[in-house]
Amino acid sequence: DQLADSSSAHFRLAGRIETVLSRPFTELSQAAADSGGNAVAAYSDPGGTTDRLLVYLSAYDGDDSDGDGDAFTGTDDDLLWVRVAVEGTDVDLQTLLARP
Repeated sequence: DQLADSSSAHFRLAGRIETVLSRPFTELSQAAADSGGNAVAAYSDPGGTTDRLLVYLSAYDGDDSDGDGDAFTGTDDDLLWVRVAVEGTDVDLQTLLARP
């Protein structure tokens, strides 16, 4: 049923975000820099997985220091955006991570 599927997806997404957030900030920051805006393979499900989870990482401009209104330019060194999405859907969870 749709409610069970939605609940299951939410728990999978939340679990993956928790797993990613447990990694050292420097590791995630490097993965974000290396990803070029693409999903990070090391934290995403392998291709062909049913309801594949994709993990995206990016530096984030929390204070809009460059004044362009784009949170993904003029980024802060101590802030990362984390998104986990179910491939091919609009289902995702996002959060920000500050350097401890």
